[in-house]
Amino acid sequence: MENVIDKILAIDRNAQEKLDEAKREAHLIHQRAEKECRVIRQDIEENTQKRIARMEADRRDESRKQILDLSEHYKKMTEDMKKRYDSSHVMIEDTIFSEITGVKK
Repeated sequence: MENVIDKILAIDRNAQEKLDEAKREAHLIHQRAEKECRVIRQDIEENTQKRIARMEADRRDESRKQILDLSEHYKKMTEDMKKRYDSSHVMIEDTIFSEITGVKK
């Protein structure tokens, strides 16, 4: 009978050791998984920040280009208006003078 009890106790001890080992291994796996999640989260955050920075730079570049395009457009318009003025201001002044004085030049 003692032999049976010893076998049962040995089986129980062996089972307890396996259970303890399984708990330690589960704890290690959990720790590794948490660490891996932190690394993945950090990578995602870094990639997101880089992407945001690239998008902001692209938008700044596009805004600068639009500003330059508008500046050139308005510069050309101003030049065109000045050319029209330079070519026709004497005629306009003469017409106004004639209308006011009744004298044609």
